[in-house]
Amino acid sequence: MFKNAVDECDEIIKSNLEHSIKDILWNETIDRNLIHQTKYTQPALFAVEYAMSKLWMSVGVQPIALIGHSIGELVALTIATAIDLQD
Repeated sequence: MFKNAVDECDEIIKSNLEHSIKDILWNETIDRNLIHQTKYTQPALFAVEYAMSKLWMSVGVQPIALIGHSIGELVALTIATAIDLQD
């Protein structure tokens, strides 16, 4: 479930970035400093937070309330279905 959620996020945003979010996070041949660029940091944070939420939900942990800070607010809105993942 985690991988599928990260793949889904990566697929949606890949046309806007020079490198895949998955490569930024896990490919050791990519410049490790790229993660410090906001254009990669924010989508990577979103993807990991979204994927963790989906993983927890897949094993039965269902949120009754959501909160987030910064990009986490968007993850919370997405998990709450207040906005679509594509948004």
